[in-house]
Amino acid sequence: KCSQQVYPYSEALPFSVENATLTILHNRSKISDIHVTGESEDMSAKERLLLWTQQITEGCAGVRCENFTTCWRDGKLFNAIIHKYRPDLVDMNTVAVQSNLANLEHAFFVAEKLGVARLLDPEDVDVSSPDEKSVITYVSSLYDAFPKVPEGGEGISAHDVEVKWIEYQNMVNYLIQWIRHHATIMSDRAFPNNPV
Repeated sequence: KCSQQVYPYSEALPFSVENATLTILHNRSKISDIHVTGESEDMSAKERLLLWTQQITEGCAGVRCENFTTCWRDGKLFNAIIHKYRPDLVDMNTVAVQSNLANLEHAFFVAEKLGVARLLDPEDVDVSSPDEKSVITYVSSLYDAFPKVPEGGEGISAHDVEVKWIEYQNMVNYLIQWIRHHATIMSDRAFPNNPV
């Protein structure tokens, strides 16, 4: 199971062919804008995206990212990325025992609800060697959909920034749960007709 860390996300946009096309064009022009902690100046955009995926999925049992082809065909990496940001939407224990097609369908369905255009079909990825460019385009869409950990300023180590970011996200998660809980309690109260 992945370490649980929750990040906020933006509401999903309605899907349309136009949105999918714009997403593809947007990602082709922006894949070079990927920035990752630990990147070196000589890394290509593809290598930075691979590093981001490795960092995001670190700690997920049974998940390894070494390329943008064969590592993705079982759907576990797609689900692990979503789980990192929204553990409430992906149960990695279920992902571990499901079929490739079921994992891929679940990941693409959930990602679409989070605003990521459905650019791939499970049948296209569950092959001996999925199309690398298609997978890169989709993963870069996931990268764009989720918030990034802010860069540390001068005098702040990357580790300290990461620790503070995790603390902040945990507080946000707690606050959201508290609000939902108390909203339910308040909506169930029966008030007398004349409170005086």
